Amino acid sequence: MLDVLAAAYAAAGRFDEAVATARAALALLPSQSELATSIRHRLDLYTKGLPYPRPRQ
Repeated sequence: MLDVLAAAYAAAGRFDEAVATARAALALLPSQSELATSIRHRLDLYTKGLPYPRPRQ
């Protein structure tokens, strides 16, 4: 859930909140999990002021 909230913050241009929320999500996960790897990738985007791109439909 925190990962989705972080993505929503980033999509709204609220990158400080996105970074903080993504970091909170990472703190709850084993560092080597696949989900943690995905969140770290998105966190890198948020720290650069970029939202996570939506999948094309």
